[in-house]
Amino acid sequence: MRVVLWLLSFFYKTTNHLKMKKHYYLLIAILSVFELTAQINEVSVKSYDSPLGMQQVSMRNQRAAGSPVSIASIDTIWRDDFSDTANWTYSGGANEWSIDSSLTTNLIGQTFDSLLNSTSGGNFAIIDSDASGATGTQDATIEYTGGAIDCSSYLSVRLVFETYLRQYQETRQVLVSNDGGAVWDTIAVLTQFGTGTTSPNVYTEIVDITAFAGGQSNVKIKFRYMGSNDWFWCIDDVRIVSAPQNELGLTETYYNTINDASYKNYYTMMPLRQADSAGLNLGVTYKNGGVAAQTNSHATVSVTYNGTNVFTDTTDSVLITPNASVAVNFPKNFKPVNGMGSYRMEFIVASDSVDEIQRNNTIINNLEVSNNQYRRDNDTLTNSNWFDVSNQWEMLVKYEIYTNDTVVGISTFFPYNPSSGRGVNAGDSVSYYIYKATDLDSAISKNASYIVQQSDVNNWLTLPMPAVKLEPGIYYAGFKISNNRSSVGTNSLINAKTAPLAVLVRRDATATNDPWEYTTSFTPFVRLYTKSDDACNGVNIVIEDTVFDKSTFGAIDITITGGAPTYTYSWTGPNSFTANTKNIKDLAKQGWYYVTVTDVFGCAGNDSSLVAGSVTVKDLGFAKELKLFPNPNNGQFTLTGTDVTNGYYTFTVINTIGQALYTRELEVGNSFAFSMNVSNLKSGIYFVKIANTNGQNQVVRFVVE
Repeated sequence: MRVVLWLLSFFYKTTNHLKMKKHYYLLIAILSVFELTAQINEVSVKSYDSPLGMQQVSMRNQRAAGSPVSIASIDTIWRDDFSDTANWTYSGGANEWSIDSSLTTNLIGQTFDSLLNSTSGGNFAIIDSDASGATGTQDATIEYTGGAIDCSSYLSVRLVFETYLRQYQETRQVLVSNDGGAVWDTIAVLTQFGTGTTSPNVYTEIVDITAFAGGQSNVKIKFRYMGSNDWFWCIDDVRIVSAPQNELGLTETYYNTINDASYKNYYTMMPLRQADSAGLNLGVTYKNGGVAAQTNSHATVSVTYNGTNVFTDTTDSVLITPNASVAVNFPKNFKPVNGMGSYRMEFIVASDSVDEIQRNNTIINNLEVSNNQYRRDNDTLTNSNWFDVSNQWEMLVKYEIYTNDTVVGISTFFPYNPSSGRGVNAGDSVSYYIYKATDLDSAISKNASYIVQQSDVNNWLTLPMPAVKLEPGIYYAGFKISNNRSSVGTNSLINAKTAPLAVLVRRDATATNDPWEYTTSFTPFVRLYTKSDDACNGVNIVIEDTVFDKSTFGAIDITITGGAPTYTYSWTGPNSFTANTKNIKDLAKQGWYYVTVTDVFGCAGNDSSLVAGSVTVKDLGFAKELKLFPNPNNGQFTLTGTDVTNGYYTFTVINTIGQALYTRELEVGNSFAFSMNVSNLKSGIYFVKIANTNGQNQVVRFVVE
């Protein structure tokens, strides 16, 4: 991998949402992380995100961090919902704040929600930086001028507001004055949303303004947005409330100690043999957001397996002062060794006091152990994401192998939007790769240049990989798409927690040693499949065939159910016939054709088909004219042949699965005519196979009614 030793910043101009608008590279040194031995850039390119309008049906992190706050013990000192626009002062205009009841047509046209789903509904404040174009800049404020806010009875106060936003490189601030607006103090807000992430709609932000507004009688507030062709910010239901006395909140969970930020997000599914060898070094961070110091603060983790508790641990207790944070590891190591099933990890923070806002005391994460699947996604598609490219882009997702294993497949979800043309469509070329983290120049396994079929569009694309044995270590698995309009499936909740170096990106590479970058904007739906000894247990691949043999050349079409696509096919037949397509045609030979269908995990199904009817071939034929009549019949019929090669012949009646039901041997001159009686046969399709000692044969089909 080429080591990049420079810092580069440049901008790319366009007004089309489907194209990149700016690029910013930030060089960082990666030292002994993930076994990477070279430096990798962070790509802070303005990635694009298209909500897919799908209901969020599951949450990996089950804390409702964006829900409105309503606590009986907390007093509301002041509130405003923008229903009276006269209470707010703002400049307005293309690059400024406005108060409206819907998002801009620019944002709605890019499939963002049309409304801010605030508690009050109706009007809200909005600024749309994306609509300003490549040359537009913003340093815009919106100020509450409906009168002074009296906080004199409350020594500790919080500003609370509901919001909806997307982040690129803009800055969002709250400004507070306690002297009627002569002097303003600034607080950065919503910094938890990284580049390329979209907030939930709606998200509640809580800001501690005690240092500037606590005990003050002449308080004023305003919001400030600074950007340059960035994204947007919506605000509603602004209020100042009294601060709780006791308010602890979990802020992060870790799975390889608090020192490894790359494991803030863990896998959502692991193969059994990897789970049996994995060890989770759990940790958390939490904050005291209340007025009072909290004695004996601590975190507890409880893990259940299929509903039964299998692990519990507690951190050391500490005193935490107001506004302070604690980062702490759990003493014990957790191993998910109970077998295939569901693990539920519940983290809770507590102290000697009863917490007044308990919605942020708990984080619940889930891990599923399967027989062969590795994944980071939560199986809930909400968004598609992309970077702008000229002709191709590549993405890799990090996976750790804890014990020797064999990779057999990769799967990615590629959404497709027919109205915009954004996505992977039939005829596009997709390649899958697996790399060692220590060598990102040379793939250790690849399935290159697969041509997307119509059945793959807007679906999981699962491809088999040449089996490669993986020793313990870090690996990257992912895709390369050879077009400039593709997108990949993501989930907004997971996107917001994408860890450094978990996802690598390369755009428009011209050589295998072109540099990779990492993104924290989103985590693509890329899954890794490993070989499992019992992967085929219970798998039944059913093959149904349709034989076309009423003309000179025959054909066989098959349909497949069961197993996991993509399938491979292996055909054999008369005269050393072979093929590897799903369906076969132009068959000039009568006889049995056999197919083996193998799914992506190596599970196989078999079937055989008999081509008879009118399909003939001269070098195998021994009769100028062969007749069977009547047809259909009741099991009694006459068989005649003319211009027959002299010799001994065997006449065998067989069924559709190739079983011999009746056999008769005759010595034949240059013709024959005789009757056959197989009236014991049930209604159905049967065949008479006629063969001589010279290896010549012909087959005639008949129907018993």
